[in-house]
Amino acid sequence: MPMLTRRAALLILCVAPLGACGSNEDGRAAGGGTGLVVRPATVTLRAGEAVQLTAQVNGPTGAAIGGAPLLFVAESTSIVRISHQGLISATGAAGRDSVTVVSGALRVQVPVTVAAGYPAVVDVAGGALQTGLAGATLAEPLVVTVRDAYGNAVSRSAVRFTAESGGESAPTVATTDATGTARARWTLGPLAGTQFLTVSADSLSAASATVEASARPGSMARVVDVDPVGRRTVAGDTVTIRMRSQDSFGNGVQSTVFAFNVATGGGDVAPPRVESDSTGLAVTRCRTGTKAGTNALQVRAFEAHDTTFQVSIRTISGPPVALQLVSGDGQRARTATAVPRPPVVRVTDRFGNPVPAVRVRFATTPADALVQPQELVTDDQGNATPRVWTLGAVGDQELLVVVDGVADTVRVRARATTR
Repeated sequence: MPMLTRRAALLILCVAPLGACGSNEDGRAAGGGTGLVVRPATVTLRAGEAVQLTAQVNGPTGAAIGGAPLLFVAESTSIVRISHQGLISATGAAGRDSVTVVSGALRVQVPVTVAAGYPAVVDVAGGALQTGLAGATLAEPLVVTVRDAYGNAVSRSAVRFTAESGGESAPTVATTDATGTARARWTLGPLAGTQFLTVSADSLSAASATVEASARPGSMARVVDVDPVGRRTVAGDTVTIRMRSQDSFGNGVQSTVFAFNVATGGGDVAPPRVESDSTGLAVTRCRTGTKAGTNALQVRAFEAHDTTFQVSIRTISGPPVALQLVSGDGQRARTATAVPRPPVVRVTDRFGNPVPAVRVRFATTPADALVQPQELVTDDQGNATPRVWTLGAVGDQELLVVVDGVADTVRVRARATTR
């Protein structure tokens, strides 16, 4: 038995034909065999798959010869292996190989092509961990390679790119080339921070990979007053001013410089110059003027460009601390007659601002004098005026005015006459 070792000869099997196919003859065999037919004549399979060969030795009449010796030999075991029964197994590597079927002097070579298996792994080859502007396309394309379970590059595989956070990819679906590579451009979503894109191969194994990128804010496009509604405080008190620098998508812009100056109403700002933090927030404090009313701050923000605007602070009077007589002292009237001008008193805070809605009480001497009403609430100007003060018996009269919590007591004098 030429070219065959004794050990190989002991492994020779007779394989029954499994179906008709074209004949591949390479000479005559000893013992009457004149033809060797192998099916299939060529083999194509994926990495990890197996294909069964069948072989038949024919005599001069074309009839099968039973018990003819058969030997199956693989050219290279790095790509395929073949069993003693003719089962070809792709070991994992893609490529071309061949197996030889031998029976005596008859030899048939079967070409074998091993293609990559189904997609099992998606590797990110380029474009990961980039940083770009929110809403902009990253500088480098995403490059991915699709491989099977044995590391072979998979060509003509559909690859889907799915961006999160409102981002986009172009294309959304790509096809791998001969090296298993696919590419796409990633446009980030509008929100600053970490964003993700999922790359998935079209396969039953759900092979995928996640790519990460960082979106940074753009330049300042606007300034937002964080507390625009209800900014109201007592005159002379301190209020917090919070401004936020934002890009066109509303992301906070860091390192925007804010300069604050008092425009009207008095007071001061500390600190007068603030730089925004990583969220775009700039915070300062304004001590308002002592006069109740409207205070205004001029704010200038500058980063890529400048913007100037005003912030208004409404101040109101503080708690009552003083009571004063405005008018009506020293009048004269006939007994049992009202004074011509009812007295006017005013309640003020520590800075002299009139305090509205404060309860004021009135009392008269002598006992036969009369004031109506005996209690009032100050108006918007902080004033309180009784409707009528009727004098008593002839002589000096006094109207006592008291406000709870105020140390001052106002005494209004008058004189009752007989005529």
